[in-house]
Amino acid sequence: MTKVTPRLVVDLIGTFPPEEREEARRDLAGLISPPHPDLSCRIQCRRLPVPVGLLEYALRYGSVASVALLLEAGIDPNDGTPRLLTQVAMAPFCRDEGRIEKLAALLEAKAETDFVERGDRSPPTPMIALARSKIRGIQRYWLGHLLREAGAPPIATNDYELHVMTRLLAELRAIGGIMECLPPAERERTKALPASYQGLVAAVLGSEDPVALGRLLAARQELKLPLDFDANRALAELSARLGGGPVSPGQAGFIRLLLDAGAVLNDATLLERKTVAPLVAEFQAIDGIVASLPPAQQAAIGTPPASAPDLLAAILHSEDAAALARMIVARKQGQLAFDFDATAALIGVTVRIADHPVSARQAGFVQALLAAGAAVQSTRDDRSAFETALDNENHELIDIFLEAGAKPDLASSPEMVFELMRRQGLPQLPKSRSGNPETSRLVRRPANTGGFATCG
Repeated sequence: MTKVTPRLVVDLIGTFPPEEREEARRDLAGLISPPHPDLSCRIQCRRLPVPVGLLEYALRYGSVASVALLLEAGIDPNDGTPRLLTQVAMAPFCRDEGRIEKLAALLEAKAETDFVERGDRSPPTPMIALARSKIRGIQRYWLGHLLREAGAPPIATNDYELHVMTRLLAELRAIGGIMECLPPAERERTKALPASYQGLVAAVLGSEDPVALGRLLAARQELKLPLDFDANRALAELSARLGGGPVSPGQAGFIRLLLDAGAVLNDATLLERKTVAPLVAEFQAIDGIVASLPPAQQAAIGTPPASAPDLLAAILHSEDAAALARMIVARKQGQLAFDFDATAALIGVTVRIADHPVSARQAGFVQALLAAGAAVQSTRDDRSAFETALDNENHELIDIFLEAGAKPDLASSPEMVFELMRRQGLPQLPKSRSGNPETSRLVRRPANTGGFATCG
């Protein structure tokens, strides 16, 4: 075992924080004179009732450099009772400043993580120590994250430990979800204020990422974590950065969440009103449309989108005719602004229906798209909703399109149109199951013939 040398003691004292150096000189003075003990020695200090090891002493009163110096000298990172990994996760055993870095240094020195200690008063594992401790702030997340990455098991030996471990793991998942949205450099900067969440909150507000802010607000509400911030100030700072310029969809979502978090426009500046007021009107229109949907559709959409295009995408996916009609009305009234290719949407739903029966919901959605101006036929090519329905021999869709004004003589095969019209009132079956063995096998000849041929 390596001996403690006078040079090591002098260097070690020099790494302690200034306010701790005088006390360290008194406690470590006996190590300078021979005989020099091993690094595994215990020292008696005035502030503790029992002797402690050098590395434990450095964890309590020293800096990150103090711990690094002893580890570099060859001291055992698995020493201590309880073990040092457990001690660093307990509030009284280590200073908040540098706690995260001290744990990282111990793990880098190959400190064991998968162990269970049996002591009367000490926690059996580092994770249980952290779950039971009064450590607060972002350091709680970083300690748990580092321990889990190093293989520390999240076990519990009794019901109380199970309760606090469940809470700790929930916190790690919630904060980890927020961290995923931040660049690596911003994640590292959250360590600057280990005993609070101020660094994390500042990083999220500066990111303008609605996903990160949404997860932060969810963690604040569900886990009661102290992730508080001034929503009015955050909105004012974002408005200043925008400078009255265009607002991206992500920024619109971020502003919506700030308003949900309590930001108000009552005392807003002219710049804020110019930036935010139009968005507020749009949010209100979106909320009104979502609120008018059946509960099942509201659940499918989830949190009301922050922009009209996002809501339109959700409605087109849900194929809700009433919601689409309300969106079109809101656009005509100037409440919502969005581009909408009704013809492309009609072709899309026709492709999805293919040769299957048309449900009442789908029929209503098709009619809503037609009312929104969707073109049934095209004189340029055969990539139209009408030709798609014709290819699939879907007489139910053909009936809807004919009622909407589609012209049989403009079809690529008028004879097929008239044949499908004769099926009116019959159930729509896939082409391979059609009741008429002849018409079910009808295929179009090349366009220059305009007639039918059979697959013989």
